[in-house]
Amino acid sequence: MPGWRRFLDQYRSYMQIILLAAAIVSAVVAQWATAVLLLLLTILNAVIGLRQEGKAESAMNALRSMMKATARVRRDGDDAEIPAEQVVVGDVVQLAGGDQVPADGRIVAASALQIDESPLTGESTPAAKDATTLDGGELAPATRRTWRS
Repeated sequence: MPGWRRFLDQYRSYMQIILLAAAIVSAVVAQWATAVLLLLLTILNAVIGLRQEGKAESAMNALRSMMKATARVRRDGDDAEIPAEQVVVGDVVQLAGGDQVPADGRIVAASALQIDESPLTGESTPAAKDATTLDGGELAPATRRTWRS
């Protein structure tokens, strides 16, 4: 968004609208000093708001760059760490304690695996997972198809 548009967006807050209305009323009753002071206050307030938004946006961008999701995969017999978006069918994803699961998949081997599913289910306790194979009748319709690389 262009800078002038971001500046005008600062005038959407109630405080800015009230100050502008007060400046207009002051100008109508010929209180020029008060009207100019109120206009300068709105401009100062908009500049400070722009600066704060810029700092917040910079901080958010820095956090986003630090939180790039990666996955440790075994691909063609070699281990590699890749961006999570590049995980494809046939990759063997390797997980360790505290890792985020980067993609849907089947568990091949696990030892005391527990997954925090609270963002999905709302449950507060981790769910135990294992590598047992389920019959087709026990699977949800979306997971019955098997993929082969």
